[in-house]
Amino acid sequence: EPFLIIGAGHIGLRHGLYLLQRGFKDFVIVDRRNKVGGTSWISQANKTSKLQTELGTYHLQFDEINDVPKDMSTWPSRDELLEHFHKVSEEYGLMPYIKLCTNVTKIDIQGKNSGDGPLGKAYLEATLESYSGV
Repeated sequence: EPFLIIGAGHIGLRHGLYLLQRGFKDFVIVDRRNKVGGTSWISQANKTSKLQTELGTYHLQFDEINDVPKDMSTWPSRDELLEHFHKVSEEYGLMPYIKLCTNVTKIDIQGKNSGDGPLGKAYLEATLESYSGV
């Protein structure tokens, strides 16, 4: 069973990039929306919303290997961030690991820690492409 990451927002995408950088490829990221970006930036932010933390500590490739993106403002808007999330997911090969329009309906817990093997079984279903709920 692949490792499951729920949500293709900032943290879910960062976790996927972390796994890929370390050669781990047995994972899937699911999100009920039809694009990457997460609830905060897709459903709750508006066109005038901006990042309240400097980009240098928030961009997806934030680590000792990658530089801060030069093609974004210091406090990027919602639209800039959504474009950044999609661009980085494409450039770093993350998109094949992402299942959009997919909802987690149930998780059965089976173990106490990953040393015991899989921690549970997740049940997934397709969502509508136009899903915009929170």
